[in-house]
Amino acid sequence: MFCKYCGAKLPDGSKFCSSCGKSLVADGAPGAPGAKPAGGPGGAGPRPAQQPNMQARPQNGPRPAGQRPMNAYPQARPAAAGTGKKEYTAGTIAYWVGCLMAVLGVFFDYVSSLGISISLLGLAGEEEDVMILVVIFLAIPIAGAILNALKLNIGCVIIGVVQLAFALFIRTGLKSELGGWSGMVKFELGANLQILAGIVMIVAAIAGIVL
Repeated sequence: MFCKYCGAKLPDGSKFCSSCGKSLVADGAPGAPGAKPAGGPGGAGPRPAQQPNMQARPQNGPRPAGQRPMNAYPQARPAAAGTGKKEYTAGTIAYWVGCLMAVLGVFFDYVSSLGISISLLGLAGEEEDVMILVVIFLAIPIAGAILNALKLNIGCVIIGVVQLAFALFIRTGLKSELGGWSGMVKFELGANLQILAGIVMIVAAIAGIVL
């Protein structure tokens, strides 16, 4: 054999060149200076090659019997924002009907006498004190409708009680003010709607709580 560095002729199997002194063994090869024995620090011999996992199935290979694909299992989807719907019960709708009745009671004829009928709105045009009553009669059902939309049933019950109590209070006060003339006055649809609206609102709100 010959030295690969200087070309000097050397005996076969020489590890160093006797002419230039360089090592003829490749770095990292067994027997080379500084080379670590295979198998790690303990020198326990070469490590066995890692065997491939025979149980791993290729993605495009055949699927074992009874095994479902991953995409076959149902996955939970996040709910889209803004798609929630509010449920309105029969009690909720009935309460709004009661509020509408209370509002209509302001515009329908409230009292009549000697064949002449007049509504609360008509009386408000003649007397300023009646205008305050009209505002209250309108504010009560509007407040109740808002609470009903927010599903505050306890507040709806309270508004219904206020509506009924106020309607009865005005009706009783008007009779007492007329005194002996009260027999000549007849309460019309508007007055009856105000009382009936309070009853409907109370019953509907309680039904919303119970049901």
